[in-house]
Amino acid sequence: MINNAISYGGEPPAVTITVTGGNQPSLSVTDRGPGIPPEMQERIFERFVRGATDSRTPGSGLGLYLSRRLAELQRGSIDLVRTAPGEGSTFTFRLPAAGAG
Repeated sequence: MINNAISYGGEPPAVTITVTGGNQPSLSVTDRGPGIPPEMQERIFERFVRGATDSRTPGSGLGLYLSRRLAELQRGSIDLVRTAPGEGSTFTFRLPAAGAG
């Protein structure tokens, strides 16, 4: 998530990372990039799907797919929680509390 935020975070990249504890620890990553178009928001976690169409941005479209799969293997989740055209996106990684389940 952090690498994606840097890659797609605009020029110069502006990335904010927020960590919270409590019953469901989470890490949120916010960038100020182009945002994810509405037609891509359902597909952004699929293999080989890229949010940006700019061919100058490197990537294969596997980062968010693999991140979500790894989170799920830990009984966690990664979600797109906010995006707006030209205003960036926020993704949040959540894990179950220690000792849960």
